[in-house]
Amino acid sequence: ATSVALLEFQLRCEKLWGWEPEHRFHPSRGWRMDLANKAAMLAVEVEGLTFEGGRHQRFKGFTEDCKKYAEAVLLGWRLIRVTPAMVRHGIAIDYIKRALAMT
Repeated sequence: ATSVALLEFQLRCEKLWGWEPEHRFHPSRGWRMDLANKAAMLAVEVEGLTFEGGRHQRFKGFTEDCKKYAEAVLLGWRLIRVTPAMVRHGIAIDYIKRALAMT
């Protein structure tokens, strides 16, 4: 299972509803968030960091991600960025629960 699928499972286990995978958050760009809860305006991105150097680690990909995240914040989204290991170890779900408690 992917890290996003595992996080979706964790959200269901915690009875945290309202999450949409691959949510298109921008009105004119095709940008998507891995998971988003529109009611809470909270988005989660599971970053695909690899030792081989994936897209997010190359300058162009990193720059495009920075633009995407800045636009999300300007539209009112709160964003939590996590790694696959953070999902596996329960750190990501803890961040989500804390952020939801703030709304």
